[in-house]
Amino acid sequence: MAKQPLLLAWRLRVVMAEREIRTTRALCQRLAQVGVVISEPQLGRIVKALPRTLNLTLLAGLCTVLDVTPGELLIVPGRRVSNAPGPMPPRLPASAAAPEPPLPSVVLDPANVPAERPRASAFPRPKYDTP
Repeated sequence: MAKQPLLLAWRLRVVMAEREIRTTRALCQRLAQVGVVISEPQLGRIVKALPRTLNLTLLAGLCTVLDVTPGELLIVPGRRVSNAPGPMPPRLPASAAAPEPPLPSVVLDPANVPAERPRASAFPRPKYDTP
């Protein structure tokens, strides 16, 4: 039985809209105020889609600036996001629960992520003729 890839929803753009932060420039300036320095183009790529790797300092800065927890930025689809602190309420049985509306977020599918650039050691070294 093949494992299904883990799908994660990246809600940074949605949270920015909820906080009325309309541009990456504004977010970049707010991050700089809390000591997180990142270029606008780099931040723009992170806003558009979940990066393959995420710096924890940047994640902490985003959580501070946006006043959210990491669990509100990065969620597993199908689970509800709670804005209130504390434990999640118990779930109803599937037969009693109403269908959830689709999440307005970017979903990372590992099959669509571009492959990493080959390392320098992967290339063959040139052979020089020695006299």
